[in-house]
Amino acid sequence: MLFIFVIIIVFYFVYTGWGNPRNYNDGYVLPPLNNAIMGIIAVVMEADGATTKSELSYVKDYLFSKYGEYQAKQNLMILRNLLQKPEKIQDIRPHCVRINRNFNYPEKVQFLTLLFYIARANGSSSQAELRVIYQYAKYTSIPSHVFYQLKERIVGQTEENYHEDNRRRYRQQQQQPADNSESMLTKAYQILGVPSTATDAELKSRFRQLVKQWHPDKFAGHSEAEIENATKMFRKINNAYNYICKKRGIA
Repeated sequence: MLFIFVIIIVFYFVYTGWGNPRNYNDGYVLPPLNNAIMGIIAVVMEADGATTKSELSYVKDYLFSKYGEYQAKQNLMILRNLLQKPEKIQDIRPHCVRINRNFNYPEKVQFLTLLFYIARANGSSSQAELRVIYQYAKYTSIPSHVFYQLKERIVGQTEENYHEDNRRRYRQQQQQPADNSESMLTKAYQILGVPSTATDAELKSRFRQLVKQWHPDKFAGHSEAEIENATKMFRKINNAYNYICKKRGIA
């Protein structure tokens, strides 16, 4: 009987993963991969003290384009629970170790790229956000020069383009007639390639199709010009969709 009991206990530990050394690191339990991914995203989003709609929108678009609807919704539930928890993640090392063990190098760099885009989703990034991203790069063995190259390309360019876009938009508004709202709406439909008579469901479906096509992460490894063009298209698509939703009253 004792022998049978021992066998049952051994199978239980192996089956649940408790006995798997891959689930441990220096005495603490590593989170599941999806929890590790969403945990780091949550820490970056909250690093500057506020989680904004633009950050949530970017993360949502990324998840749907990368994982599909079902898995994206599961990950969004994990993220929502993390953001609503009163006790916040204080140490991202367990999350980074899990990612380091499950991701190959290109995947780790791709996730680093995503974190930079989340940080700059509001048009600028805080030092607190960049510190968290640097910790991720450090704990996942990404060379510092790769971190700084991506930081300069994504965060630096974004801040400059953001302010330039605002100045350009202001000049256009000053030059255009009072019915500018109608012309902007027409242009938004043209960007998405749908008629103004499209249903909300058709609009949403087309938006997700374009987001998947032009998401900057899909252009990792391409030339700088291609990445920049994809980023601009991705921004235009998001702006057009958000503008139409605002006019239609879609939440």
